Amino acid sequence: MRVLDRYIAGRFLRALFFSLLVFLTIYVIVDLVEHLDEFIDAHARTGQVVRYYLNFVPFILVTTLPVSMLLATLFSVGTLSKANELLAMKASGISLYRVALPLLFIGVIISLFSMVIAETVVPASNQARWEIKKIEIEKQDERRSSLIYNLYRQGENGRIFRFERYDVTQTRGYGALVQEFAGKSLRSTTRASEMLWEDSVWALKIGEERHFVGPDSVTVRTFDYEPRSQWPERPAVFAQKYKEPENMGYFELAARAVTKEKSGADATEEHVGLQFKVAFPFSCFLMVLLGIPIASTPKRAGFAKSFGIAVGIGFVYFTFTDVLQSLGKAGDLSPYVAAWTMNLLFLAVGILLMIAARK
Repeated sequence: MRVLDRYIAGRFLRALFFSLLVFLTIYVIVDLVEHLDEFIDAHARTGQVVRYYLNFVPFILVTTLPVSMLLATLFSVGTLSKANELLAMKASGISLYRVALPLLFIGVIISLFSMVIAETVVPASNQARWEIKKIEIEKQDERRSSLIYNLYRQGENGRIFRFERYDVTQTRGYGALVQEFAGKSLRSTTRASEMLWEDSVWALKIGEERHFVGPDSVTVRTFDYEPRSQWPERPAVFAQKYKEPENMGYFELAARAVTKEKSGADATEEHVGLQFKVAFPFSCFLMVLLGIPIASTPKRAGFAKSFGIAVGIGFVYFTFTDVLQSLGKAGDLSPYVAAWTMNLLFLAVGILLMIAARK
């Protein structure tokens, strides 16, 4: 059986490599055609465009991996079925479940691999791609790129900083809110129209400080100008650019969600993103589970039919996933329902098809 497992796995992996290459090429060509006029208008150099797409590759591979897994399954198993090799295996007493075992094992491994790549490589490459496009190619105004809106940062000793707008160049924040916690209990809040770094300390302008000394006891103090030498945070803490959830790793996004929730802000988008970061990679395994019974019928063999089926199923999966993600971010669905509904649906369909398939 080890020889047979290696044979089946080898055909699948070769088909997977070819599938990834096909979808990667299509994705890059479509994106290049869509943005070609922008690159020309911005007088982008060839090297900049090449580096832009090199940093795009990890995201494309992770995004197209589920459909590539489905296409590889349909093509490899379909070829075995069309050549009557699958029939010969069944005639010798090897069930479809046993034939599927190495493919399902590879599906689990690649799902975990996809999760690791999405956590470690994709966020950095996406951020680099964004900087190449916005700063190098589009030559975005330096001051504009130094402004960060709706900034949240976790400080020391239970402090959370929030700014409506923060200027990295001037080390100055506007609409500042600083909350200090003791465990989960809010000890004090400080609001200021401006918070700026001068003489190596943070200075607050025109603000109000509230101390919560008991369940029903609050002391309020206003000020026009006040330095806070007891705050050890430095401007570098706030200089990091804002990242979209898809440009962040799981733990980085989880930390942002905690910070926003403690400051009283809505972290729904972050929680939806966290669930999708776990749910999406496992769609690779589900596509293999779904593709095996579909491809076990000889009439569905052939690259053209396999490609059409893979694109159709992929379209359904991604379309409904995007709809559910939008509903989750809007708060109409819980993050768990938004992220896992399509996976559970595909799992149920895959199991039913495997049961109904000829063994």
